[in-house]
Amino acid sequence: MKGNGKKSIFIKIFAALLVLMIFFLSKGENQEKLIELFNMDSLLLDDINVINSISADDEIDDIACYDGHIMMRKDNKLVRYSREGNKEWEKEFNFTDFYVTFGDIGIYVSDRNQGDIYYLNSEGDTIGRFKSEGRIKSIKESGENILIHLEDDGNESIEILDTSGKMIARKMLEDKYILDYCFLNKINRYAVSTLNLENEGIKSEIQVYSLNGELNWDLKLDDELIMYISFIDDKGLVAMSSNILYYIDEGNIVWQKDISSPKGICVDEKSIYILYGSTFEVISRDGAAKESLSLKEEYNKFILANGYAVLYGEENLMGFKGAKKMFKYKAEEPIIKVIEGNGNLIVLYENRIDIVTF
Repeated sequence: MKGNGKKSIFIKIFAALLVLMIFFLSKGENQEKLIELFNMDSLLLDDINVINSISADDEIDDIACYDGHIMMRKDNKLVRYSREGNKEWEKEFNFTDFYVTFGDIGIYVSDRNQGDIYYLNSEGDTIGRFKSEGRIKSIKESGENILIHLEDDGNESIEILDTSGKMIARKMLEDKYILDYCFLNKINRYAVSTLNLENEGIKSEIQVYSLNGELNWDLKLDDELIMYISFIDDKGLVAMSSNILYYIDEGNIVWQKDISSPKGICVDEKSIYILYGSTFEVISRDGAAKESLSLKEEYNKFILANGYAVLYGEENLMGFKGAKKMFKYKAEEPIIKVIEGNGNLIVLYENRIDIVTF
């Protein structure tokens, strides 16, 4: 009888533990914690991995990293901090329409309405000043060249300058709206994606030019908005609309892939990395998916850093190498932007940044 009593107590305890376990696992976050516990390929980052946190008195608009120094744009100012959080210098610009592009080799500060562009180094010294005709809509850096998207009297144009301010190429596109543009130094070609609204309906056109202005090829796409273009090599060009990814070779569509809700794309000479909907894919140049990952949480953007693909949304940040999840970080407040700097991740929030090791 005593044996049966002990057995009955054991069964009751086991049943109670089973109910508690079922209740615990009914919550998605608890399931994830248990999976993470037994996943040796994944590392949960926490406060230990935050090696420094730098607060700001007002909202931070953008960030960059140069040689271990953190650059912030705040309203009409540029402010540089050390990794330790010490303010090193601050510059204020009395511009009517302040605009900044952080490039790899320089910082481009402009007064959009005046067409003035100041080329700064990471010390904040002005090492060049350029003047463009028209209102500046955007600036890109490509290798050692500067690409400027301009608007003047209703017409839009692209200018390409070297870092000394010498004009390399200029193309005026009448009655068309420029959606995106890119340049490949290796072949001295540039591409422009435009929107034509002359007739009923939407029509995008991709045009590729030599520096002398000669049209190499063009491609017209009906009912499409080509919002992204990038050369992948000396012939191939990747283009993305709101629902289709294209690979184009000398004006011919080699392959296309249906996508939904594209959020981010990055291209190198071997692969195309794309985040769309709840999927992150690495695609080879022939259109085959090398890696395809289904995401349970909401991720809006990604960067490539130190061989990792780092995806982030408002609440979560996750790093992949190949198809393996390598690390994850959960934020206590909305993430605005993530960049890589000196082997660390720099996470931007509204009024501060965290420097996170991974």
